[in-house]
Amino acid sequence: MNMNPREPVRVGPGNPAAAANASWARTIRALQDPQKLAEYAAFVDGTGSTLPADIELLDGEAPRALRAAYDQQFKQMQALNDRAHAEGRDLNADESRLFDRGNGVLNKIGDLITLNEQAKMSMDQASAGSGGSSRDYVPNRPLAKGQTFLGAVRAQDPYDETPEDLSLGKIVKAMITGDWRGADREAASVKNAMSGAGAGGVLLPTVTSASIIDLARNKTRVLEAGAQIVPMNDRTVVVPRWTGDPAMAWRAENAAIAEVDGSMDAVTLTAKSLAAIVRISRELVEDTDVEAVVREAIASALAVKWDYAGLYGAGTNEPTGIKVNAGVTKTSLGANGATPTWDNLIDGVGRLRDNNEEPTAQIMADRTLRTLSKIKEGTTNAYMAPPSYLSDVPRLTTNQVPVNLTVGTSSDTSDLFTGDFRQLYMGVRTSPLVIQLSERYADSGQIGLLVWFRGDIQVARSKAFDVVTGVRP
Repeated sequence: MNMNPREPVRVGPGNPAAAANASWARTIRALQDPQKLAEYAAFVDGTGSTLPADIELLDGEAPRALRAAYDQQFKQMQALNDRAHAEGRDLNADESRLFDRGNGVLNKIGDLITLNEQAKMSMDQASAGSGGSSRDYVPNRPLAKGQTFLGAVRAQDPYDETPEDLSLGKIVKAMITGDWRGADREAASVKNAMSGAGAGGVLLPTVTSASIIDLARNKTRVLEAGAQIVPMNDRTVVVPRWTGDPAMAWRAENAAIAEVDGSMDAVTLTAKSLAAIVRISRELVEDTDVEAVVREAIASALAVKWDYAGLYGAGTNEPTGIKVNAGVTKTSLGANGATPTWDNLIDGVGRLRDNNEEPTAQIMADRTLRTLSKIKEGTTNAYMAPPSYLSDVPRLTTNQVPVNLTVGTSSDTSDLFTGDFRQLYMGVRTSPLVIQLSERYADSGQIGLLVWFRGDIQVARSKAFDVVTGVRP
């Protein structure tokens, strides 16, 4: 079969430049022509060797072209019926001929869509049997290395034709000014207040919000450390996990094989609401292209909230962070805390390795890393290099690790997190809701954007993390 569902034909919607040109419209018209459709079907099933000239299929997603042709043909047939009904009559001879012709086209396109889906299912099963590919997106499971949230969204709904290059800046500017001129594509893709977002609200198109989430991923320390994104297709998602490694035992010849199983349970991610306010100058919005500014502001607001929730989430109306997790080892530097040394970082890594876990990073306040970086040799006063034991463990800093925690009589302490952050799952629901706060910051000439987001964060394996508390300057 010439049409490979795992490498479907991309005709424009996933390729915004091609979507705008005539080849897309020409291809859809050709797929509604019975003769050309028959030639295309023969090309697909291998009985024909030539692709019709007017069907210009780039390397991408053929199902979208078929679906678009199916929908357009159906609308044309519906228009015939509607016109006859409005005039109080049956279809005339010419209309009946067009209707029957269209019905044949619908049946043929439907057969091609079914054929593609069956082939895709077969390839998915074969891929699963052979271990799968890193490009395969599995619903409600962590993204693999190299995968993006946008890719997961596209895989979830392969027939979503929303362009990927919609301008968030145009959406925000139009929402604030009420002027959607020059933003026709954005207006067509956005669900505004009348469809459930509430007064002044906008539901960002799924592909737009997914790209913002991918940008926020790059700014989030726990994700940089290895935490895994789990796209949530439902409000509650259950992800299986190992809680104990399976053990094997040596045996004598002819002796019974001991049954020692690894233990499994599940991590439950339940979507919770996260809100952040982003303030932008009114003049900036009205007079400039704010695309990068708005994306950066929203992504940064999400990133700091994700970091804090992943590390310190209290578990009440918010995710349960690493420190709050009862199964995570916490070690204090003393009743009132103490100044850290490299030994404390070494011991944190060692405690994980003693549990057969390999840390992917250590996360701390920048103050802590500065303190360690200032350690000098006693004789030469030269800065000491970090111990080689820590050379494979990245050290990351974030201002979401406080430096004013109270331990004993000290109120200036901080924490040091060591972990295999791949065992931290971050569930993400799509379509952040953006609402304009037009009055709240009016006296300062600013506009507030209230961003709502839904997701969850949970520790998959508590013994993969270690927290040192009482870290003083």
